Formats: sequence, C-alpha cells, structure tokens
Amino acid sequence: MTRKAWTRSAMGVGIVLGTLVATPVVWANASSSIWSPTVIEANGQVVSHVEYIVAVDPFSHEKTSWLPIWYLETALSKLGVQSTWNGRVWTMATPSSWRADVKNTIDKMPTASEMELVIDGKEVEIAPKLVAKDPWGHSETTYAPVYYVMEAVQAAGGEVAWNGEQLSLNAPNPTSSSNQSKSYTVSQMRFSSESAAVADIQKLEASYWGGTSQNPPVSIAPGVKAQFKGGAGQSAYEWNEGDWTFIVKLYSAPSTTQDTLKSIVMDIQDSALADVRTRGLVVITQNDESTNIFNVHAVWQKGTSVWQLNEKGVLLTVLRNIQQISP
Repeated sequence: MTRKAWTRSAMGVGIVLGTLVATPVVWANASSSIWSPTVIEANGQVVSHVEYIVAVDPFSHEKTSWLPIWYLETALSKLGVQSTWNGRVWTMATPSSWRADVKNTIDKMPTASEMELVIDGKEVEIAPKLVAKDPWGHSETTYAPVYYVMEAVQAAGGEVAWNGEQLSLNAPNPTSSSNQSKSYTVSQMRFSSESAAVADIQKLEASYWGGTSQNPPVSIAPGVKAQFKGGAGQSAYEWNEGDWTFIVKLYSAPSTTQDTLKSIVMDIQDSALADVRTRGLVVITQNDESTNIFNVHAVWQKGTSVWQLNEKGVLLTVLRNIQQISP
C-alpha cells in the first residue's frame, strides 16, 4: 500500500510548532461535523457503537477518519488478538492460526504526536495519533487513523473493511490457503462538495486512460462497445455500465483477447456492480496471462465522499466484494 493521499482515508488534526494536538476545545464545534457515528464489528457481530473523528493526517496532509484505540482493542480481542496500549506503543499478539506477514521496519522513536505499532514482537510502523475526549466515555482517549489500523490488521493476517460508517474486522478463513487469502484495503476520502468528489474520480480516470482514443469503438461483447487503445502486445478498453466506468488493460495474445474481454464483461454483469446506486471507476489489469487473476483498482463516489479499494484475485469475487461494501 502506497503513501499517496488516495490510499489514505480522510484525516485531520491541528499542528502547533510541528506537534499534533487535539483537545476537547478544538473538537467541540458540532457544526463543523468533525464527529461521526460508526459501528465496529468483529466476525460479523457488532462490538461497539462509537464516534470517529475526521481530521488531517500530518503525514499525508489529507483528511482521514480516526477511531479510538480502546474500542479497537476490544474488537480485536473478539478475534483472539491480544493487544496492549501504553500511550506510545500499540502491541498486538496474534493467534497461532493467523498468518502474520511482519518484519522490523522502524528506525526511529515515535515523537509525542506519534505511536509505534508492534505485531508479534516486530516493530512494523510509526503512525500519527491524537488525543480527544470520547463522547461516549467522557474521558480523554487516543485515536488512530483508520488507514494504519487497516494496514496493521492485514499485516497481522486478519481481514478488514471500512466503508466510512462501519469497520468490519474478521479472523482469516482457516480453510483458505495462503494464495487464496483475501487481501484488500478500503479507504475513504471526503471533499468539500459533491462536484469536487466527482472531479477527483474523473482526474483518476484520465490518469489511467489518457487522452481521447482516435480509434472507432469496438465490440467487446454482445451489446457492449468500448473505446480502444493498443500496441506492442498491450491493449486497453474503456466503456460504461450504468454509472460505472470500466477500464481493462490486457497483456494477452490477440488471439485470446476477445474471449478474455467477453469473460470480463460477463463477470461485471453477473456481479451486478453497475446496479449499485453510486458512481464509480473500476480499473482491471491482467495480472498473469495464464490465469484468471486480475489486479483491480476501484473508486466510487457518494455525496462528498470517495472510497477506494485495491484487490488482487478472481475477478468476479473481487467485483462482488466491491458491490457488497459500496455505500
């Protein structure tokens, strides 16, 4: 997962002389809509109803969502993860059945406005933190950005999804093999207006597709025509299904391209993603021409928020995941 603003959920805090600060006074203005309700689930069961903060991540300088660590620890304990928080270090110990993929990557001490994430004895990440009064417990507590929480849970071997209103934590499926395990992240970004959110998706679409194709539309499946670009063993196609735009990039031989495109269109239609009442963009890139595995980058907009998902896997499964978590 990269450190770009797109991959971060929306974050925000005040910075004074380089130090991240958050006080009850700073967040007391309810009219600014800084506090928002959310639900934390563990293995499909509701664990907590909490309020999260939308504030600026001092690392990415973009807004993101911050959740209170105490409630996150409670949810993780339902999955068998033992965790402790001492105000500076958040330590997690995973069950033996989990397949943690962690290594020491920390080469500095966290500052007063940062925290260290340790998983199974490995120092894996430095993340920002802020302290504010919990509206439910009425006491000062520490909040962590959703982006880093998701990274930590995934590194520990668990599964996690965030749609801006609900954080779902799940233990890994014990019947899944290591090459079949689900690995994806969902992040949210908020904008000042709906038009700004739409413009951000349009900008991302332009970065993937580039300028207008000079080629005439081509038929890629019964009733479906797409814009086409290609050359040097590569081909790209763009078309719309409902309010969703699909861009497909293939590296397969020309003799198999048409069959691959028909299969992709069928998967899109079977997933019913185009029926979801949000506007979105899905970029599907062939991962290996000898398999049906694809890299999928999806972004979708509702109101002033934009969500993003990156996932690698069987296309229909990935598309159905997007359909299920789209707000």
